[in-house]
Amino acid sequence: MIDLVFKNTTTHKLIPLAFLKEVFSSCAESLKMANKQIELSLNFIDSEEMRKLNKQYRRKDKVTDVLSFPLDDDKLSKYGIIPLGDIFVCPDFVKKDSEDRGIDFREELIRVCIHGFLHLAGYDHELSQEDEKTMIDMQEKILEELV
Repeated sequence: MIDLVFKNTTTHKLIPLAFLKEVFSSCAESLKMANKQIELSLNFIDSEEMRKLNKQYRRKDKVTDVLSFPLDDDKLSKYGIIPLGDIFVCPDFVKKDSEDRGIDFREELIRVCIHGFLHLAGYDHELSQEDEKTMIDMQEKILEELV
C-alpha cells in the first residue's frame, strides 16, 4: 500500500493523485515491495525552488528534473512501514526537456516520478555504467507497464 503525500506548488495539474499512486504502486510491485506499507512524498515545485535545492544539496547551481531525498529511518520497519523519503519534481523543466526531445510531457513526467522512486529505493545511476543500466532498464520496464 502506498501512503502518498502530494504537494503541488506549480500551475501544472496534469496527473491525478490516484494515477500517481498507481505509478508508485507499480514501482513497489516491480521491486517486490507490494506487500509493504510505503510512505513517501511527491512535491511539484517551480524552477527557482528546484535550482535552490540542487545547489544546496548537490552543489549544482542549475535546474534539474527530479531530486530524491531518501529517509534513513528504520524505526517503523518493525510495523511493516517503509518511509522512503521525498521526491521533488520540476514540471517546467520536464515540459521543456520533453519538448526538446520530442517526448510526450505526461509520459516524461511519469518517467521522472519512477526515477525518483527508484532513487528512494536505493538505485543510483551515478555509481557505475552497470548500475546506470540496471536503474534505467527498471525505470523503462515500469514505464512501459503504465503507458
